[in-house]
Amino acid sequence: MNSAEDRNRASALTRFLRAELRDARFSMTRLAPANIELVSGADPTGTVTRLEETSEKKLDAQGIKALHQEGDWKQQRFRSNVSVKPLTRGVESTARLQDFERLLDDIGVLSEGHVAHALGSVLNARDGSTFLESDSPLKTIGVSETPELWGYLLVDACLATPRRTANKVLRWARGAPLAFETRVLLGRLDAASSFTLAGGLAVERLPRKSEDLDGSFPTGFGLALSDYLDRTLLRIPCKIAPVLSKATKITTQHDGTPATSWETSANIKSSWPLPPGGVLELSRALSLVCDVAVETPMIWTDYLDHAHFGRHLGFSNYSSSEPTPRTATGSTLTADDLKQALRLQPKFRNMPDSAETALRYWLKSKARRPDLADRLVFLRTALEALFLDRGNNAELAYRLATNGAWYTGRNPAGRRQRFDTLKELYGVASGAAHSGSAKKTAEKLLTDGQEICRLAILKRLRSGQEPVWKDIVFGR
Repeated sequence: MNSAEDRNRASALTRFLRAELRDARFSMTRLAPANIELVSGADPTGTVTRLEETSEKKLDAQGIKALHQEGDWKQQRFRSNVSVKPLTRGVESTARLQDFERLLDDIGVLSEGHVAHALGSVLNARDGSTFLESDSPLKTIGVSETPELWGYLLVDACLATPRRTANKVLRWARGAPLAFETRVLLGRLDAASSFTLAGGLAVERLPRKSEDLDGSFPTGFGLALSDYLDRTLLRIPCKIAPVLSKATKITTQHDGTPATSWETSANIKSSWPLPPGGVLELSRALSLVCDVAVETPMIWTDYLDHAHFGRHLGFSNYSSSEPTPRTATGSTLTADDLKQALRLQPKFRNMPDSAETALRYWLKSKARRPDLADRLVFLRTALEALFLDRGNNAELAYRLATNGAWYTGRNPAGRRQRFDTLKELYGVASGAAHSGSAKKTAEKLLTDGQEICRLAILKRLRSGQEPVWKDIVFGR
């Protein structure tokens, strides 16, 4: 805000907010687990979960600020969801809202009492949409009426100051982005300590006490707040802009009856410091680098200081049904590991089919759930994808072992050892496929084969080409 005009607008909005907060009253409503009612319904499980509002209080601005300082705002849905909204008051409050609307109109973001925004789940929207692309952060855009935006700003002014809130609104209207985070709980990886890379990508070792958790953590569906303690969290900084823009009215005909809806015509852009492929591709790269099948039991959006009283959370993804047991940690995550995974991730865009199949089944062989026999069979499938030509079924074990040994071995002794490992592994895995069981002694063979497979996948990714086995074995 360099212009005198914008500074005057910020000062005017500050005065409106201060005047409203002097005698404003707010309704604070809590949704509590004790008030979850299960009733019969059309749901396939035969029950419907209904959350009922309880514990409604009326507080002034100081009461709201005190409530925030006490930490109640950290409570999450499915546990306890705190919602705060300003109460409609008399003539003076109505006049201030009208002054606010005139200011929005003056800066060019108001259309018939509606404002388009990218405030995600922090602001109720009359019309809105949410979508998540694989190579970009969550985009939640919508159109709200001015009382909803005014109410959000009043709560924000309670917790910050009216001046800071006013300046933020003017910066947003002039194109400043909204900052938030995509957060990923990493299973089977342990960061010895927290670290941050140059691009802002951060790994955090979460504390051991619930009261020390900073930010929002989704609960429910079998996941409690305690499940996050002492685990590894990936924090991805995200930005989206423009935050505020002019809404567009759309009129359509439905069965001869005109219907009106609102949308934004702004070109909403978002950015984050991950290569194309997103979180799931990064987890696959980390799996190869750290030699463990990395799990992502929870991916969610945290709107940080832009959201208040239980509205921090955006899109949540449950990619596995439960967090990894702490005793099953497979690898230590370091800053160098993450840097290596980021360099490797773009290779997935042009991954050969054989490497894609091999990686998928290698991950299955490294997963927690399968028994030894299944792991052996999964690994055999991965090795077949890497080291066998399609359509040639002759001498499978011998050709797989020979090709694998020449492809990954660095010297005659190493190739001989890998030949023996792969040939024996293929036989044991074939036996496991027929019998459905395997001896405990095959675990060492499985581990050695998984390492050969991992190295071969990495080599295939870096070369980006399918090998010509005759050239590799006999030379050119």
